[in-house]
Amino acid sequence: MIDIKFDINLNKINRYLSGIGKAIDKRLNKSKEEIGRFVLRDAKKYAPKEDGTLEQSIRSSVRGDDILFYVPRSSKAGKYAKYRHDDGPRTDKGDIRKGPQAGSRFIFRAIMDNEKKIEDEISSIFRSL
Repeated sequence: MIDIKFDINLNKINRYLSGIGKAIDKRLNKSKEEIGRFVLRDAKKYAPKEDGTLEQSIRSSVRGDDILFYVPRSSKAGKYAKYRHDDGPRTDKGDIRKGPQAGSRFIFRAIMDNEKKIEDEISSIFRSL
């Protein structure tokens, strides 16, 4: 009888897969920052002009798996930003100073209007591997 022994060492495969995971995490963090930049740009563009404090106060940040878009309560616009976003005057006429795109739900609309771009940015992570 012949004894046949196979010794399969998975360390090399595990190191390779671990490297891919790290590359994905690094690229995903860059993508979240990029998504934050272009959505923030449009949210500011869509915000009603008023005295300019609302537009200037809109922020984005990456926290863990989330990309946050917000107006700090401590900012000048912090007291009225939620109202202007959620319940403010809804009109198809926009803002005379900024054009027809300005109005309520400015952060929500910036996200929705960039849906394809967000999808493309996330897809690019896997194409870059």
